[in-house]
Amino acid sequence: MATKKSGKGKMGKYLMWAMVVALIIWILSLMKKGAKKVGDGCFVFEETHPVGNGQDWICMHTESRPSAGSPAFTVGGSVVIKDTVPSLDGTYEVLGDYTDAQGRQACVKVIHNYDYVYEATQGGEPRDVTFFNIGRVCAI
Repeated sequence: MATKKSGKGKMGKYLMWAMVVALIIWILSLMKKGAKKVGDGCFVFEETHPVGNGQDWICMHTESRPSAGSPAFTVGGSVVIKDTVPSLDGTYEVLGDYTDAQGRQACVKVIHNYDYVYEATQGGEPRDVTFFNIGRVCAI
């Protein structure tokens, strides 16, 4: 003869699954926040691509850009790129900057010696995203 499960057993099972789902959501939210917030004046690297005249854009991830009204980079100042490869890591003079629609600095213009690896496009233009969420763009 089969025994009937009590309501308390089912409730405990549902409570356990709810706690597991909540824990997974919490861990994923921490991972997402950690990926965007770097600290120490550094921002998450998104892409690099040429501008022309030997100059190149170094762009920061959308959720990691300096706040509007508080630019981290100044034209004539310096920027440090790190956690990429030796031909891109280094300190560069900021030759220009690009501000996004929200008023945040999105990209800085520099001259570097890195050979591009085009694996993505934006608006039909090639972009090197090799160091997306790996490299760091740091203000000095």
